[in-house]
Amino acid sequence: MSEITQGIKSSGKEFLVKGALSMSANDVIYICLCYLMSSCTFFGGSVPFVLSAYGAAFTGGKWLLFMVASVVGLLGALSGAELLCYLIVLALSTFVIGVVNENTRFKALCVSTLLLFVSFVHNLISDALWADYFISVFEAVFCFAGVYVFSEAVPLITASRERRCIMDTELVCVFALLALVVKCTVGFPLIAGMDISVILTILLLLAINMESDISLGTAMGVVFGFVAVGKSLSAGVSMGAFAFASFCAGILNRFGRWGVVLGFVIANAALTVLLRGEQLPFDIFEVIFASIVFSLLPVKITGYISSLTSKTVHTATNSFVEEEKLQNVICKKLTALSDSYETLADEYDACFKSNEMSKQYIIRMLDSVSAKICPDCGLKYNCWERCYKESYKAMAQMLEKATMVGKLTEKEVPEPLKGKCNKLGEFVYHFNTMFGIYKVEKMWQDKLNSARKLVSEQVRGI
Repeated sequence: MSEITQGIKSSGKEFLVKGALSMSANDVIYICLCYLMSSCTFFGGSVPFVLSAYGAAFTGGKWLLFMVASVVGLLGALSGAELLCYLIVLALSTFVIGVVNENTRFKALCVSTLLLFVSFVHNLISDALWADYFISVFEAVFCFAGVYVFSEAVPLITASRERRCIMDTELVCVFALLALVVKCTVGFPLIAGMDISVILTILLLLAINMESDISLGTAMGVVFGFVAVGKSLSAGVSMGAFAFASFCAGILNRFGRWGVVLGFVIANAALTVLLRGEQLPFDIFEVIFASIVFSLLPVKITGYISSLTSKTVHTATNSFVEEEKLQNVICKKLTALSDSYETLADEYDACFKSNEMSKQYIIRMLDSVSAKICPDCGLKYNCWERCYKESYKAMAQMLEKATMVGKLTEKEVPEPLKGKCNKLGEFVYHFNTMFGIYKVEKMWQDKLNSARKLVSEQVRGI
């Protein structure tokens, strides 16, 4: 028996070490969510999204890591019979999902059904009111929906930069997840009189309104206003205030980051004047602090959130909005690709123009002929210093003649070079040799230029 116990312990340690070393970015996020969702309370103390995060994260090889994170979070948030109910649901769902199936639909159905069953049993034992049974039903519904939210949002968060298009359902799941994370911070202590959940809400709304539609930004203001509401504030006032502030920020998003910040500040001032005596969910200090943090954040962070809305493609059938959004995305990609091809074509054109046979190359070729024949000739001073213009002119005529006939003879050497040169035969021989090299280089240069020109035309046509 002791050997079996030791074997279980050793295999458990090996499993934990192996699981910790093979964690992916998704696993890290799920572990954090399993712990944080214990602070996301609804209906006066229920934490259904702990079970949702655990159900979405559950895999056959790493479930123990998520279980530990969930249990630690629950131990810090609940106690007594409520804690026992959630621990029972965690244990039962682990067994059922691990034995039967691990697809998202089954996990959502299993976790929510077990939560509903255990809650009903607890209500029966504790002689609860009818309202508690309705709360149990709503809690199970939230748990069911939460599994889908986490399953869609977490993979998208880690791979959004590789995604070219995002479905609107996926975007809703991401924003719902962010709202739940904000909800987890509602009970945190104040810092210098400022609420952390309110600051996070303002930061997220500023980032969302950078590139989103006004309607989407306003809707997110309603959602985040609902989850960020404190105990001493009405939910209606909170949702209305954040929605109006997000609306103002969306109107001024054409002016960039500072336009969005200015919209939020204007909204705060307007609400302060219009709702005199009414407590607002945010004050000017929280707005200013969040705006300063937002302006100091790197573009990669703010652009990451705003890019989610810019990549969104609506999936509603027979919708002109869907077609227009999809066309805009495709048009941007094709325009960028067209600009790249146009730049490449210009580069090939520049290569074609800069690789023609230059006059300097021809002069160097003619100089190489005279350098081989004339150094030991007594008349070189007369040919290449006193009458160098006539000599170069004669050699240019020789090159032109050789280009037409293919090979030069002594009779075809023009005057006055023909009559003055004492080594005419050797001069013509070396000239023909260099001219042959010149023809080969020119032939390959012309082929290379033709290929570049052809590639330039093809690329420009694309």
